[in-house]
Order: sequence, then C-alpha cells, then structure tokens
Amino acid sequence: MPSSSDIIRFIDNSVVKSILKFWISNLKPNHLEDDESTFKALKKFVRMAIEIHLKHLLNGDEKTRYIVDVLDKVKSDRLNDVTKNIKVPSFSDLNLADNVEIV
Repeated sequence: MPSSSDIIRFIDNSVVKSILKFWISNLKPNHLEDDESTFKALKKFVRMAIEIHLKHLLNGDEKTRYIVDVLDKVKSDRLNDVTKNIKVPSFSDLNLADNVEIV
C-alpha cells in the first residue's frame, strides 16, 4: 500500500483537474485559480478518496463488498467535512448548489 505521502506526491493539481474535469467544466471559468481554498479542499478530498479505493483494492478481501468498504467511507462525515464549505459558483450566477440546505 502506498503511503499517504506517496499519494500526495502522485495526486498533484493536474491529476485532480483531470479527475474532476466534468464538474470543473460546469464552474465559472478560472474559479479554482481564483479560490485557492476550494481547490485545496478538492485536492484533499480526491487524495483521501483514492487512498480509500486503493486500500480496498489492495486488501484483496473479496468478502468485503465495495459499497460497504468504499462508498460508505467516501460518503462519511470525515470526507464530508473536507468539502462541506466549498462554494460552487455557477455560470448562471444563481449558485443553487451553495443554497441547498440538507436537513
């Protein structure tokens, strides 16, 4: 299993942008360049999610279901805390994603 520092070195800005290309294309142009804290949080989220996936793949335990071992961890409060304060400015300026309240 690669260490956390190995993952940090491998998952650089270009890898994060490549992984999130579809979603980034729906943001206002240059938003990530202008909002360093958002990109930093996204990069941390991608690194943490990849680490969870790698642990599952390298574990080799076929009894562990993907949804329990990976998806539940990716949707956990630990990763949610990384991304919950990210602002998502849309092309329309309505910024609907920022106004959603989850109860």
